[in-house]
Amino acid sequence: MPRMQSFRRAATGRFLPTVLLCGFSFGSADATESPSAVNTEAVHRIDAATRRIEIREAESLLLEYPDWLTTVKSLDPTVIRISAVRPNCLRVQRVADGTATLQAVDRGDHRYSIQVIVRASTDGR
Repeated sequence: MPRMQSFRRAATGRFLPTVLLCGFSFGSADATESPSAVNTEAVHRIDAATRRIEIREAESLLLEYPDWLTTVKSLDPTVIRISAVRPNCLRVQRVADGTATLQAVDRGDHRYSIQVIVRASTDGR
C-alpha cells in the first residue's frame, strides 16, 4: 500500500503543473479574444505604391506594413498622433484637421513616405 500512495503522489506532482499551465494559457486566450477586446479600427495595408491616406469618419486607423519598422517620424504632431501596435503596425490617431507626412523605414531599408489627410467628419466633430 505505501508503494501505491507514493505512485499517486508522483503522478499528482506531474499532473498538477500541467493543469495549471494549460489553465493559464486557456484563460489568457479567453481574455484576449473577448468581444470587448476586438479591434474595430480599419486596417490599411501599406505597400511601396501607397502615398496618401485620408482619415474622415474614424478617430484612428491602423497601418500595416509588410516588414518590421525600424524608424517612424511624424512631421506634424499637431495633426496626427502615431503609436506602435506591433512591430509592423502603427495606429494613426486624429488630433486636428490638416495634413501631415508620415515617414517610416523598415528593417529591409525600404522607405515609406505617406501623406495623411485628416478631414472633419460629417457628424460635426
